Amino acid sequence: MKLALVAALLLLAGLSVACVAPDDVAEAPAGTQEANSGDASGEALPSADLDAPEAAEELAPAPPSRRAAHVWVEPQIDRDAVTIPLDVEENAGHVHFSLPAEEEELEYIGYMLDGAFYVRAAVCPSCGSQGLSHGGTMLVCHSCSTMFDFVTGEADDEESASFPQGLLPYGVADTLIRMSFAELVESYERTAAGEDTLFEVVVETPPDDEDEDTSWPRCCAR
Repeated sequence: MKLALVAALLLLAGLSVACVAPDDVAEAPAGTQEANSGDASGEALPSADLDAPEAAEELAPAPPSRRAAHVWVEPQIDRDAVTIPLDVEENAGHVHFSLPAEEEELEYIGYMLDGAFYVRAAVCPSCGSQGLSHGGTMLVCHSCSTMFDFVTGEADDEESASFPQGLLPYGVADTLIRMSFAELVESYERTAAGEDTLFEVVVETPPDDEDEDTSWPRCCAR
């Protein structure tokens, strides 16, 4: 009798398990297994959060920069002396640099041509916008697309203003190109103003005849 009762209880227990519907079992969310998996101690391992600011900053591409397409050097300024590295030819034949001013930075472009160094204010004498590119055979304005001759600074059309006549003096010492801060600033200002010459030419006039010493005897004269 007891055996029959035990068998009946076991049969009822089996039927109760079989009657549970699949829909009554909660489905685990996707990724739960990976997130809850742990090490040998049973502790959950940290997972990477791609939505975190640090991760987003690493994955996001760098913002575009106008300077990224050009070779820039940091000039060394010592009173009136401005120096940049001499290895311009290694930098695609040209370099860009800037000088601090009161309200803005003054940008310049320097390039080697037939062994000589040319430096010009990177401001368009035609439209007045700052930013010039080394176009391979000519300088090119970013804004108005006017092109200028490397040597003369002449614009490619008669309607556009050309660079002022004259060149900025420079010297070479060891591995540096040396220029004058004052002359760089003046060349920028005169270029932006559309002047005809890069620097004011000072002409010394000889003294008048009436101021000439006519006393006798003169030194060493017989």
